[in-house]
Amino acid sequence: MHKRGWHDKYELADEAFDQGGRGKLFKVLSHPGLLYKQLPEPDLPTGEQMKRLVGYGRVADKLTPNTSPFTSINWAKDAEPAPGDRVRGVFLPELHDRFRAPSGRLRTLEYLYLRGAKRGPKPPAAADRIRVVIRIAEVAAHLDALGLVHPDFNGNNICFSGSQVQVFDTDGMIAAGSRPAELVHTPLWTDPRVTEGRVAWADQYSNRYDLARMVYCVLLLTPGRMERDPRGTWPGPDPVIDQLPPLMAQLLHRGLDNPQVSRGRPAPAEFVTGLRDAFYPLGRLDRAAAEAVDTLIGYTPAPPAARPDVGTNLPRWARDPFGRWRHEAA
Repeated sequence: MHKRGWHDKYELADEAFDQGGRGKLFKVLSHPGLLYKQLPEPDLPTGEQMKRLVGYGRVADKLTPNTSPFTSINWAKDAEPAPGDRVRGVFLPELHDRFRAPSGRLRTLEYLYLRGAKRGPKPPAAADRIRVVIRIAEVAAHLDALGLVHPDFNGNNICFSGSQVQVFDTDGMIAAGSRPAELVHTPLWTDPRVTEGRVAWADQYSNRYDLARMVYCVLLLTPGRMERDPRGTWPGPDPVIDQLPPLMAQLLHRGLDNPQVSRGRPAPAEFVTGLRDAFYPLGRLDRAAAEAVDTLIGYTPAPPAARPDVGTNLPRWARDPFGRWRHEAA
């Protein structure tokens, strides 16, 4: 199958191999490492909107992936135009294998907070989880500074490897204050204001609510289910958050206590500052503060993998008769 984007021509596999949200995903045979996402009609994004995202993607393509908030976003690299200044499909980088579990499944944030699951490895220690949520908050703050909203910003659209994260399903991002091409809501992650009809679609305040949910879920290893009960009441966070460092407790209360209102939800930059002040007070990890989080929730992480003892088998180096360095087995 042939496709032409704004910047290049592409040869695709004839059959889709997966779904990406509501769109179909195809391998791009002519450009290994790229995927083509066919967007569902009639809700096609505008060319003006997508050109901005692709512009960022082409800048990110020249940088080392996952080394900054900007390069931790899976930006589109090109798009296929459609009549009427619309976009029929986008070309996206394939997520790196380091973000996948041995089973091949993406290691999303679910791996960090579904500690009751019988499958998969245990979640890492709090110190590693803190690094992950700091980077997620930095990405959210970067999008906020760019004036962009991710209409489906949730733990299922973020994968991690060590302290690196990748935010994906970003082809639907919009400028703050504008209407998304399609109204997509992930179950259990929908902004309560959208559920109650107070706003028609996710906006920058929705991203703030979702970020607070992610920090809460990942730090405390809880699914953090906060759906409305039959009486129409929205539950708040577990009172255990009051035993976190004071600034973190304050931010989580502001983000989650009154989910029906926009005012007071912390901006992403506040979470970046709060997490760093609580756990990196002097620019270095406060291990006691991090370990206190696991103690608080009664979690014992798996011990770190043992390192091979190589000290007794290091090669011996010496110069040969020609002055060249050689090594001999010990």
